[in-house]
Amino acid sequence: MDKIIDLHGLKSKSYIVLSTDLKELLFTYWNLLKSISKENLINYLSLTYEIIETLNLEDEIKNISFGDDTSYVGGYYNFEEKKLTLNIQKLLQVRNLNILSNENFVIEYLTILFHELFHAIQYQYMINYDNYLISVMKQLSINIKQNRELNTQLHDLIPDEREASIESAKLIYDFAQQNKLLNTMECNETTNNLNFYLSNGYLCRNRISIFPYQSISRFDKTIPTLIDKEVDTYNKLIYGLDIHSNPALSLLESESKKKLLKLL
Repeated sequence: MDKIIDLHGLKSKSYIVLSTDLKELLFTYWNLLKSISKENLINYLSLTYEIIETLNLEDEIKNISFGDDTSYVGGYYNFEEKKLTLNIQKLLQVRNLNILSNENFVIEYLTILFHELFHAIQYQYMINYDNYLISVMKQLSINIKQNRELNTQLHDLIPDEREASIESAKLIYDFAQQNKLLNTMECNETTNNLNFYLSNGYLCRNRISIFPYQSISRFDKTIPTLIDKEVDTYNKLIYGLDIHSNPALSLLESESKKKLLKLL
């Protein structure tokens, strides 16, 4: 890997637009997820393909499947095979046992889904547009993940993973804020969900601050230094860079609660 990566002059944009079509699909999906039925998996697939079409990701995702591994909850996007796998069996189990509320099940499921869809968007830009911040950070993340121990222990702090988690959580948060048919609990849980991913890996205590990219750089000394002076605060937050030099941003109310005081 290069020792230094200059992020100066790279473009950035909103990669998922909450269009009318996407809002309608999300509302249908949301209500379907609230009902408990194994037969719904077929409808989940159908709606997911419609979302992929709406996001113009048909070339990036050709196949969707549901995994049956109950050891973890998550998903996986395989760029070479153009395949999206959602592993939600354990999530369904804890919901069916009333360990997880319906509201949290819906939010967790949709966060996983759009997290993996966003990985497809990252590859789409990396392959086709090398002058975007998302492209450079995706390639950097692929290189970082060559360190398997780091990828296992600090997976969620790697830039492309933070971006996918935050963008998916923010999409669901924005949808909930704009949809008056959702109840107060549902809206509050989307806020908590976004707050968690935004603050994950940031630690502030006794004037000492640690940020995600710093943590992975300490784990692997070969990870490049980033020149990010001209990167705006929101993108620094997205990729887990140092934001505490910006006095206008109050990120954490306390380390234990990890509440976001100011949504960007």
